[in-house]
Amino acid sequence: MITADPGLDAELIQCPHCGATYNIVNRRQGPTCLCFTDHEYRVVCLVCYHRAKHGRSQQTAINNWNEQIQQFDIKARRLELGMTLEDIAELAGVGNAAWSGWEQGIHQPTAVSKRKIAVVLGCDASEI
Repeated sequence: MITADPGLDAELIQCPHCGATYNIVNRRQGPTCLCFTDHEYRVVCLVCYHRAKHGRSQQTAINNWNEQIQQFDIKARRLELGMTLEDIAELAGVGNAAWSGWEQGIHQPTAVSKRKIAVVLGCDASEI
């Protein structure tokens, strides 16, 4: 496990899954860390284990993490509709693991999958 370079110290990071806010610092204070695995970087929230998608550089990993904060929250929308993960995955015609991965931000849906998500959640695919 490595830490971010000094240029990223002051950047506040909010977990898109649990909402905790903290920053990545050289001595890894707080519940977030920047990991280097498989020749790529990834930001990880150690409180809820939410992970950003991989990035080839530290800054790309931070950008990937920040992009997820801006994204439409499909889990919140599913809960608003009062549906279980199993129900919504079946309606969308995808597996439970796929839907769960999208909710947690572990996987990014394809364009086709985004259209399926939009149909079952009653939103526009461009919001996802």
